Amino acid sequence: MKKVLCPTDFSETAHTAIAYAAKLARAMDAELTLLNVQSLFDYTPAEVIRGKDMTIAAAAERLEAQSREVSKAFSISCYS
Repeated sequence: MKKVLCPTDFSETAHTAIAYAAKLARAMDAELTLLNVQSLFDYTPAEVIRGKDMTIAAAAERLEAQSREVSKAFSISCYS
């Protein structure tokens, strides 16, 4: 089975990359997996320690929603 992995940080540039990866996956008859990547430098140490679970849960929820949206829009298998 062919697979395409596409990292995203939810930026506009990442949305463009996801669309490109989805088109590539469709052309190759492959499945697409989205992977959230974030820099810890965007958070203060206190936010990293106290808000870690909230941050992970929010990112996971957003990634899952984006995966469903991509799957519908491009008629491909898309996972997060």
